[in-house]
Amino acid sequence: MRNPAYFFQSLESIYYFRMRIPTDLQPIFKRTELKKSLRTRSKTVALRRCRQYVAAAEQVFESLRLSHFKAEMACVNPTGQLVELTVLERLDSPPTIRDREKELWNKVYNAESAIVEEQQSASTAEPEPAAIPLTPPIISASQRIPLSELIRLYITEVTDQRGQDIARGIEKNLIRFMEIVTDKPIDQYSVEDKLRYRDCLQRMPKCINRKEYHGMTIDEIIEIERPADELLSVKTVNMRLIDVATLFNWAVTNTLIDSHPFKKAVLKIQKSDDAERPAVSDADIKVIIENLPRIPDEPSKFWIPLIACFTGMRQSEIAQLDGDDIVNTDGTWCIDVNDRGDKRLKNSNAKRIVPLHRVLVDSGLVPFAERRRGLKLFDDVSN
Repeated sequence: MRNPAYFFQSLESIYYFRMRIPTDLQPIFKRTELKKSLRTRSKTVALRRCRQYVAAAEQVFESLRLSHFKAEMACVNPTGQLVELTVLERLDSPPTIRDREKELWNKVYNAESAIVEEQQSASTAEPEPAAIPLTPPIISASQRIPLSELIRLYITEVTDQRGQDIARGIEKNLIRFMEIVTDKPIDQYSVEDKLRYRDCLQRMPKCINRKEYHGMTIDEIIEIERPADELLSVKTVNMRLIDVATLFNWAVTNTLIDSHPFKKAVLKIQKSDDAERPAVSDADIKVIIENLPRIPDEPSKFWIPLIACFTGMRQSEIAQLDGDDIVNTDGTWCIDVNDRGDKRLKNSNAKRIVPLHRVLVDSGLVPFAERRRGLKLFDDVSN
């Protein structure tokens, strides 16, 4: 999909604003275009900032035209003849006025902080001729976006990059976080908010949506005494803490805030010696492999454990393979792990070519795959 006008991405994936200066105004700016880094790799954030720059630039262009030379302005020379003023002649207006308007544009163009500075000094400064109604600052120290807006922007990007199902789960956790710490500007959260959220998670039941909790507040729910096995596990608590930290890391990356207090929030998982599971021995693995069932209508029960054992692939990756994913590369049979069609991978790094172990070749995986060309490798598995 092409990016909109005024908007492009560099080789380093940073988004930039670029806008052509109208020909009649180029002598004032002494350039043909305006260009500025949007300081973000997020398309969502970049689009929002770009729209604000476009609005500000158009307001400046309009003001300059009204201040210095009305369109098709005419005057009468000493002989009584009408003379149309050229652009260069119109630029003979007092340099102090031009300089002030150029300075005003530079404040809009160069930094959001300059806009804040101008707004703060507007009440004491002398009136400027042809004042320009500037757009609000993109992000200012006194006007950070609220948490609810940050979540909306972040989930939009997660949906684009990771899919709706994953985004929906993350959004649910983040909304619960907002219920606990309240919705406020994102630079106003503190270590106390982190500790409160973590404490609530540690006392929260696994099934908080049960009918018995309807109508109750979070504080009322967590005050109820319940056995440890009915509470969220440490692993689940940590996953939700990581969701929040990732949200605020995203805000830092996109220059919405400078820092946040949600780092290093995860809990240590205590493991007792007797809780450690003994490793499966080679003899045990051999017994498992030799007793895998070969059921004609359920080939996955034989092949998925066998492929996992000799490739290290995730079972979800194996289950969604196509018959065409078993390929011969330079004389070596391999599995092409890809996200073509309806296949989904954990991340882009999961794409790879995995050579087939001799046991898989000897067990007949290649002829089995040949019979499944154009089809799913395992039609007895619902992906």
